[in-house]
Amino acid sequence: LTQSTATVETIAATQITDQSALVGGKVSHDGGAHITEFGIVFGTNTNPTTEDNKITCSGGFGLFFTNLSSLTPHTTYYVRAYAINSEGMSYGDVIAVKL
Repeated sequence: LTQSTATVETIAATQITDQSALVGGKVSHDGGAHITEFGIVFGTNTNPTTEDNKITCSGGFGLFFTNLSSLTPHTTYYVRAYAINSEGMSYGDVIAVKL
């Protein structure tokens, strides 16, 4: 079996206030290798990575959500889901969250 990076999707933000938002993602395929870490990365640059702000989520395969809080009002944050397996890192699409 050929292994590859995981397939992960970013889910649109909900419950947006002037300082917080509920964001999430979905690991839809593990790439044939065990997922070692997954979660959300975010920041004010348009292409956030795990070098920016990172929230590691727990749980099994599938949907996951986390609340971003203590954010700066009237700021646009860029958010995307990520997943890591033995083949490497993969990211979902970037979404913009306007507070």
